[in-house]
Amino acid sequence: MQNSTQKPSYEALASKLSIKLSTLKGWMSLKRTPTLKTIDRIADCLGCHTYQLLKPDGQLENSGISINDSPTTFLQNIQAIFNEKKKFSLIEKHSLVNSDYTPDDKYITETMLISYLRTNRRRVPPLKTIDYIARSLKVKSYELLVPKNILGR
Repeated sequence: MQNSTQKPSYEALASKLSIKLSTLKGWMSLKRTPTLKTIDRIADCLGCHTYQLLKPDGQLENSGISINDSPTTFLQNIQAIFNEKKKFSLIEKHSLVNSDYTPDDKYITETMLISYLRTNRRRVPPLKTIDYIARSLKVKSYELLVPKNILGR
């Protein structure tokens, strides 16, 4: 997307992602939200880690990353937090991820939690749900998407 004399453009990024320019602009203006898998594709195009795109005031470094897998990273990190907090049963995990519930949040049912934690055909929570889970776990949202080798878990 970028050579030494040219800066990347929204048009080039939209083209590379095979999305409409209006969709990309909707994301940039925060009127719409891409899926986590789409954010992985954007990070892949930019050669950075997905969490860097979600980190407030984060520095983007083109690290030559070509394949981000945030759903797996999310699973590994949330499981590590459950282990650190000694939450092993579904009931304990369910209570923990809903510990900061407010009426504006979408309550995470046990069935939803199971779908996020299973190994096969796992559902990927939307960003708003990841924000809520992170708040309940007392971590920043982007930290749930930092790869294990960087996080040190």
